[in-house]
Order: sequence, then C-alpha cells, then structure tokens
Amino acid sequence: MASQKSKSSDLSDLPKHFHEDEDHLSQECKDLIAKLPSELTLINMPLHQYNGFWLSKKHIQGILNFQNHYQAHDSDTLLVTFPKSGTTWLKALTFSILNRKTYDPNPAQTHHSHHPLLTASPHDLVPFIEYYDDLQKPMAIRDSFSSSPRLFACHVPYVLLPESVKQSRCKIVYLCRNPKDFFVKE
Repeated sequence: MASQKSKSSDLSDLPKHFHEDEDHLSQECKDLIAKLPSELTLINMPLHQYNGFWLSKKHIQGILNFQNHYQAHDSDTLLVTFPKSGTTWLKALTFSILNRKTYDPNPAQTHHSHHPLLTASPHDLVPFIEYYDDLQKPMAIRDSFSSSPRLFACHVPYVLLPESVKQSRCKIVYLCRNPKDFFVKE
C-alpha cells in the first residue's frame, strides 16, 4: 500500500472533510480506530488496518454495525464482491432470479406491473448491508427488509462477516475477478 505518512504522523493536519464523519462514529468505533495502525494514502486520506484490511473510518463503522446488528436467517442470500468486479450486474441478475415468480420477466404478455429493475437501480433493490444511515438503525437492517428471503450485498471480507453468517445456512454468492482486469494500460 502506498502511503506518505505513518501512524506516528499527526493526522490532525488533514483537510476538514476527512474529519466530518467523526460525528457519525460510535464510541466503540472511535475507541477501536484509536488502537489501529493508520496510514495516509497518496491523496491524504487516512486508512486504518483492521484485521489485516485497510479501511476508512466510515467502512469500519459500517462493518461494526453489520457485526453488531445483523442476524443472518437461513433463507438469506449475501452477494459478496470486491469493489468494481461486477457487483451491479450480479445484483440485477440475482434479484431477477429470486423474484422471477413475483415479477414476470416479460411484462408485455401479462397484466403485472413493470419489473422493479426497469425503474430502480440494483443498488436500491439489493442494499449494501455494511453501509449505514445512522448508528442505531443501519440502512439495510431496517424493518422493511425483514421479509424472507432477504437479499443483501457487501464488500466485506469473509473474516469480518458476523458470526451469525458463518454459523447459519444462509447462502453466500462470491464473485471474484482477475485483478489484472482492474488496471488499464495506456
């Protein structure tokens, strides 16, 4: 990982926008981050090493919310991907497959309403479970997502998944991609 400064550097000289998310961090997250090794990226963004992975404060808070609030059901399906590896496409395909009885893929021949994917983003239909909108009620764990079977996505490594996922019979669909596909040679 390329960095300009190490943990011994003073991170207080960072631009204000790097500190704005402090108000949205739980005390548990702040205490954890204070103990973690930290580095600054080439664009002066602080990252913290948590269980072997370099993450931003916001992502650490999201993972803690995921670990503390998510209770896996045996009927759940988790789409686990590395960022920029086909997540949107996988979300659309999986949503279509799991909801094929509810939403006819060919609505022109039936009286059913249009398929949700025609009017909504796959990211709206299959939420990232580690993202949050407030500390008490992480976004994807709201009551409206309590129907079964539930479909979620995440970019969380297996070792950071909640224990309830590892001990349940929920399905994990993992999509990987050749790392060479991420780089563009000019």
